[in-house]
Amino acid sequence: MNIARFAFSRVHALYRNRGLIALIVSLGALAILAVVMGRWGAELLVAATGTDLGGLLGEPSTVVTWQQWMSNLNQIVLLVVAVWAGYTTFTLRRDGAATGILTKPRSRADVLHTSWLVPSLLAIGISALVSLAVAITSNVLYSDTSWGALAGSFGLWALNALVWAAFGSLAGVLAPSMIAAVTVPLVAVLLGGILSALPTVADHSFVGLFPQSTNILEATVEPWLAVGTGIAAICIAIYAAGAVFTREDL
Repeated sequence: MNIARFAFSRVHALYRNRGLIALIVSLGALAILAVVMGRWGAELLVAATGTDLGGLLGEPSTVVTWQQWMSNLNQIVLLVVAVWAGYTTFTLRRDGAATGILTKPRSRADVLHTSWLVPSLLAIGISALVSLAVAITSNVLYSDTSWGALAGSFGLWALNALVWAAFGSLAGVLAPSMIAAVTVPLVAVLLGGILSALPTVADHSFVGLFPQSTNILEATVEPWLAVGTGIAAICIAIYAAGAVFTREDL
């Protein structure tokens, strides 16, 4: 088994199980929802409540539409990526894949990281394409798109997705059961989102990637500390997961 073939087998398995199709359809629906809420959300809110609450969503603009979209990615897609990573790594460990593989060029850790990176990168890649569609639609509607700001916003979200996917892989390696492998990364993402509401924590750690990816168009805090701690968290989780996974075969 070589790594390229193993990676292709992961993609094929996702396609065969309709995982990719479900992800594409779901992201498309979220994108449509973001555009609709960004353009007509205030009017729908007024019509539904009968009160003047439309101002809560602001005037229709690229900022409003993009923030709706990034909120969808943060609230839903991050959970999918983290749980997916936990599930795939636990399954790999449970089924005994890569047992006896300890040497280059296909180490046991290589197989482990390929198993969770493939679906994670696919999810990020598909999200990037749908994000481009949202950005283009917003530009057509409002002609006020700041492409650099939108790209920076998505880049912060993609880094955040890799952070939680790496934690998910570690959870899958350490978990005693499938339920734990899925629940731990799920709870971790939710907890990270809650902590991101605390300014002191958000400004000095990777949980700040939650609000910074959503509010980059009107950012008041530089994202470099969140980016640095996020990269550090990914490296630590990858190393720890690989070390534990390899030790089990010794």
